[in-house]
Amino acid sequence: MNDPRQLPSNASEFYPIHRRSLNIQYENSYHIDNILGTLSTKIQYDGSLLLKNLTRDELFIIGHRHNILDTLNDDEKTLSLYLHKVLQNDPLTTGVRESLTDSFVNYLLTELRFNKYPFLLNLQPSYSFHVYSTKVTAKVEFSIEKNNSILCFDEDKHLHSISLSTEYGESQICAKILACAFTNYDKADSPTRGKDQVIFAMRVIGSRFRLYSVSQ
Repeated sequence: MNDPRQLPSNASEFYPIHRRSLNIQYENSYHIDNILGTLSTKIQYDGSLLLKNLTRDELFIIGHRHNILDTLNDDEKTLSLYLHKVLQNDPLTTGVRESLTDSFVNYLLTELRFNKYPFLLNLQPSYSFHVYSTKVTAKVEFSIEKNNSILCFDEDKHLHSISLSTEYGESQICAKILACAFTNYDKADSPTRGKDQVIFAMRVIGSRFRLYSVSQ
């Protein structure tokens, strides 16, 4: 299908053929500055997010090894216990509770102050875009707004629920990014209305992160 007039009405139903019909392409980048280099607001974080180089195996058993917890401060203990729950419910296992990943990501975004001015953190917002007469809706787990424009959104996936036929979820993510950009463009009070913009996205699979930067 190369006709963009035949798109599905929901981003969750997007496949590679739909992405190609909109001429959307991905390009790999192996340097974080290439992705976040255009972000004017510098993200601040403290050393507590580093967890003193604890290994995956140590985080996996940390709930039962209080001697490991004793080496951490309260902030580090909190983050390590979130990670412990995510790792115990590995995304390769069927029946994984998405709420565990959501709670982990929500904690990170809050600790990084994406819920503080000039940002607003939204939970499970819906966005949309139009192609000819088709309206495509997209619901994401989190979005971050700045100055009434969507700066970034977060979408988490689990490996057991995605497949090669959807490019492991990336066909769906591109539709959600497009919906965020279109919402910015279409809102009368958005400072990005009618202007070029950059949308950042973060994909979380368990404890694994992938970042996206899209210019349009």
